Amino acid sequence: MSDFSPIEVPIYMTATFQNPLPSGKPNISRRGKELKYSREENPTVEELERIVASLDGYDDCLAFNSGMASISTLFLSRYRKRIVVNLDSYSATVGLALRLKAMGFDIEICSTDHLGECIKPGSLVFTESITNPLLRVPDLEMLRDSCIDKGAEFIIDNTSATPVLLKPSLFSDLSIQSATKYLSGTNDTVGGVVSGNELSELWEWRRVLGSILDPFRAFLIIRGVKTLELRMRRHCETALTLARWLQDHPKVKEVIYPGLETHKDHQIAKRLLKGFGGIISFRINGDARKFLMNLRKIKRATSFGASISLASIPHGSASSNLTEDLIKASGIDGSLIRLSVGLEDPEILIEDLDSSLKGI
Repeated sequence: MSDFSPIEVPIYMTATFQNPLPSGKPNISRRGKELKYSREENPTVEELERIVASLDGYDDCLAFNSGMASISTLFLSRYRKRIVVNLDSYSATVGLALRLKAMGFDIEICSTDHLGECIKPGSLVFTESITNPLLRVPDLEMLRDSCIDKGAEFIIDNTSATPVLLKPSLFSDLSIQSATKYLSGTNDTVGGVVSGNELSELWEWRRVLGSILDPFRAFLIIRGVKTLELRMRRHCETALTLARWLQDHPKVKEVIYPGLETHKDHQIAKRLLKGFGGIISFRINGDARKFLMNLRKIKRATSFGASISLASIPHGSASSNLTEDLIKASGIDGSLIRLSVGLEDPEILIEDLDSSLKGI
């Protein structure tokens, strides 16, 4: 990437590149495209794409300026297809699908339990590997085989699992991740990635929509990916410890975590995942907002995947994206708390949770 042989990736903060080169030869990127404008290609962004493609197990990857930019660019590029979206996915994803449906796109919203029934020949099927916020784990093997049989395109949003817990190339044609979350792991970067073996059409859509990631944020995400496996191991270990502790708390009605035997998809999660993730959802007996305000160590914020633990009430954010009937069908109610488990000492987190729960 540089004549100076740096051990870290240089940040190519330039809008344009010389083309042709001083030698007279064309300036060609790793992907075989002409390197001329950073809205199309950038060497720092390309390095992130190379790393993520390798982690996910695909030939290629494209980086976008947010997770939703990656999903919206993908959906727009599939405008000819019937798009099936899992209702249990992130509410902004479902909200995007609803807006596209209102514009004339062929969209169907199906829950995890009925997703297989919605697969039709030639369609696109979109689901999360661990859904957000109710942490369902779809049977990806069954869905993959059904999509192959019916000639449907299968896409997994692997943000919550990451390639550390689930290698998406074993199941899906394409994989999406919000790089804002575990890939960067720092709560200071927004980005998204799509991995696959054939991304030329999606590259053209990214080019005309201008949704490419900028080189500085690509550099930050590359820095975060270096510790991804270590961080995921700690996230999973602490989350399981907290989930088991929450099960026994008198102010907690229900704990939703794939690592618990009580979880609806526990057996599927054991078969597919190498860990159960760093997110716990739970329903409480009491005022959810008061619970949040009582927290001292855990921060009151959305997002997940960083070193600092965060807690939020998903119902509030879902209401801005979904209709009331879809919110009810999804099972997201006002008593639900989503806890993104960070890298802190588990005992500190348990003390904070206990104090907050006792105060509601």
